[in-house]
Amino acid sequence: MNDSEKDFAELLKRKSVFIFDLDDTLVDLENINRLAFKTIFKKNLGQDLTNHEYTSMLQGPPSRQGIENYLKYKKIKGFDGDALHKEFREIKSTELTENFEGNVELRKCANLLLQEIKRSGRISVLATSTVREFTKIILNGFNLETYFRLILTSEDVVNGKPDPEIYNKVIEILRVEKEEAIVFEDSHAGIASALASGIYTVGYKNPGINDEYVGKADFAIDSFCQILYLMG
Repeated sequence: MNDSEKDFAELLKRKSVFIFDLDDTLVDLENINRLAFKTIFKKNLGQDLTNHEYTSMLQGPPSRQGIENYLKYKKIKGFDGDALHKEFREIKSTELTENFEGNVELRKCANLLLQEIKRSGRISVLATSTVREFTKIILNGFNLETYFRLILTSEDVVNGKPDPEIYNKVIEILRVEKEEAIVFEDSHAGIASALASGIYTVGYKNPGINDEYVGKADFAIDSFCQILYLMG
């Protein structure tokens, strides 16, 4: 264990509230989300979605907000963003319900970490930009819902990530100090949201996807197994 890991291990001892993002942090939904966005933009706009566009505009914020980001970036006016979003949700719903096991993967050691947090009397929270419908499908698919004291989705806030509203709301509802909490995020918008809230932020590395910005987090991990190890 190097010095930075030792310092982080000491910090973990002082944390009682563990806040997790869902998509591409707690679970790997990369294939579904990217497929859905690629499909609607190619079919309706004739646009080929690039990796940079996906990670900088679509990964992290609520999907409806991400679509607006993309339309503005491409300077496409007069197009019905709501219709695009409806089609996005239809594709994602189909992929989640018809091929859950093939499309969604729980991150390594995530289940064990949630068990350890609960065993030690600490609190797990989910703060996701995903809508409630998809959140329930994913949590039920892995039997995770009972681990969380609080679950907030994009439908519980006015301003989505990168705005810090969802993380500030967690602190407000639980009536805890920000110093007691720690956030796990993977996306550019998610990391920015957590940092802006003033809560200690851990970036989850997704090689080839978030290499450019995961280092902006206070600490970065390769997997939740690392957190389990450092918690001792």
